[in-house]
Amino acid sequence: MINSIPKYVISLTAAVILATVGTQDVSTQSYLLPVLLEPASRAGDSVAVLSNSPIYLLPDENREPLRIAKLGSILRVKERSGDWLNVEFQDPQFGRRTGYIQARSVRAIESTADAPPAPSVPNAAPVIARAPEPAPLARSATAATPMPKALPAPVSAPPPPTPVPAPTEPAARPTPIPVPAPTHEPAPLPDADRRAPVLSDREIADAIRIGTRLKGGLSGLRLLDSEQGFMNALAAASTPNYRAPSGRTGFSLRVYTPKTWVEQLASNAAKEYRPFTAADVSDEMLEPVMRVIVYPDKPTYINGASMSIASSASHVVLRDERKNLVLQPLSKEPFTDVVSSALRDMAYQGLETKFPMSGVSQLRSATNDGEFLIVVIGEGTRERIFKVKQKHFSALE
Repeated sequence: MINSIPKYVISLTAAVILATVGTQDVSTQSYLLPVLLEPASRAGDSVAVLSNSPIYLLPDENREPLRIAKLGSILRVKERSGDWLNVEFQDPQFGRRTGYIQARSVRAIESTADAPPAPSVPNAAPVIARAPEPAPLARSATAATPMPKALPAPVSAPPPPTPVPAPTEPAARPTPIPVPAPTHEPAPLPDADRRAPVLSDREIADAIRIGTRLKGGLSGLRLLDSEQGFMNALAAASTPNYRAPSGRTGFSLRVYTPKTWVEQLASNAAKEYRPFTAADVSDEMLEPVMRVIVYPDKPTYINGASMSIASSASHVVLRDERKNLVLQPLSKEPFTDVVSSALRDMAYQGLETKFPMSGVSQLRSATNDGEFLIVVIGEGTRERIFKVKQKHFSALE
């Protein structure tokens, strides 16, 4: 790379270094040259992060970052757009992802084409809070062995505190539902749940028949932000005709049980004139899970006022009214929903999540009426609560 740079550039750079270090040995400052002479500008380059730097979904530093890349993280450049680099990195929650980082925050290093993005990014501060991953505990079994040596040493000292509450203490709240932490891949279900017959052959045939009749229609339960729709109508009525009103769609949900999920897949196939029979129903389609698909809160018009109040979906949980029981998703898969206009496109993130049916049954049995809440967490402090009422139960059978 250095041979392709004019000699006067190298001479000028060396002069600046000499003027900076004075009579010191210039060789001790040679580490500056790669930073000056190797900008990260080509697709396929590997770059190192110079300091903790945010990675955004779009090249816009006013947005909330997807992740904070740690100092020394290795990223792979996909393309350059002005002062921004589109890079690929390993997200500890969603797996391999792409985002934008400012070019001044990184420097080029030798290409590592066969190596995946460095795992240092998972140590960055996440956008959403989540429970500690249980996997590292299993891998660090040998590291835990020194602990018994330290505990018995002070014989006369009082016993060390235990994280388990004493049986005599009054329970402050019911025990939360134990579920695995969100991962990119769907969390494996217990063997007993995998072998449990979720739908009989007759129920599968009925679901396919109902979905085929829908032919592109929607099955399952659909929940809309009706309050936001009312606010949009008021804003449109009070806005002069020569101005585009500001507004947003609000979050929306689609909820599926195994039966309604098969119905929806059969409906999609019928719309595209594809055959869909019982032989096409896989084990994954029959998982004993409740699928909750969250669509982002998108702007109704692409203008500054609308975009400032729109939001991607970051997380979703199920809980009861009193917040005694909170059910986390088994898996959380992000997808992109794009809003287009004649001048620009804006991308927002939605989520496809799965919740164990056993946990949903436990949550519903905690109340007399069986109703529960679906809580969608957006960007920043934004949160939207949807209530699944008794009138919705027929769509979840």
